[in-house]
Amino acid sequence: MNAHLFRPMPLLLALVAGCTYMETKRDNAPGGRMDQEKAAARQDLESAQARNTELSSASQKRRADIAAMNDRIARVEADLKRQDQSLTEALKAKRISQERYNQLKRQLDGIRSETQEIDLQNKGSAVAAPDAKADAAKQARMAELEKRKRDLEAALAQMSGK
Repeated sequence: MNAHLFRPMPLLLALVAGCTYMETKRDNAPGGRMDQEKAAARQDLESAQARNTELSSASQKRRADIAAMNDRIARVEADLKRQDQSLTEALKAKRISQERYNQLKRQLDGIRSETQEIDLQNKGSAVAAPDAKADAAKQARMAELEKRKRDLEAALAQMSGK
């Protein structure tokens, strides 16, 4: 009796193998599951490549913005150094009073201090996540410092008669 139970097995195996073959044939046929999976994978790859290009472009722009801000900061610091020397020379030559010197020196030191703060923020921007709002505030603050520096420069030019 047990021998009869095992006779249908080869037939069953042939049916299962046939089903597997048919499924494979259907999956590999044009427009089948394999083509659909390839198309989805291709679309995912194209999406990822587009995103990578977008991120790369944004990263390059960010590096350029940081470098431009570094240049602005360096110019302001160089101007402040020159203005500090002019202010000291004006005091030594008695073209300004000690009181006026102290007033202008405080302004100069204030500008220098704020410029250094912006420099630290800018250096932090190189490693931090992009923050458009903070970047805009930094740009506006730098523009204000540059205006204050020009005003100080004008005051120093009046003292020296230039």
